[in-house]
Amino acid sequence: MDAVATGMGDWARLRDALARVREAAGLSREDVGRRIGVHKQTVYTWESAEREPTARNLFAWCAALGVRLVDVAEDRG
Repeated sequence: MDAVATGMGDWARLRDALARVREAAGLSREDVGRRIGVHKQTVYTWESAEREPTARNLFAWCAALGVRLVDVAEDRG
């Protein structure tokens, strides 16, 4: 399993929170992808639940948004 083991319900909330943080920051998927080093389509697949990021990419995604994973997980992003 190359995904973060948070359970599907938790993962759905986490990806939704990350998408909200991205949008609130005025960033596009392309902006986030560029900061992480992945294609904007990859960010789309994460946000749309087609794929889950590796733990490394999840932490990079949070760093690109300027938030801590724990804060986003607790919806304090």
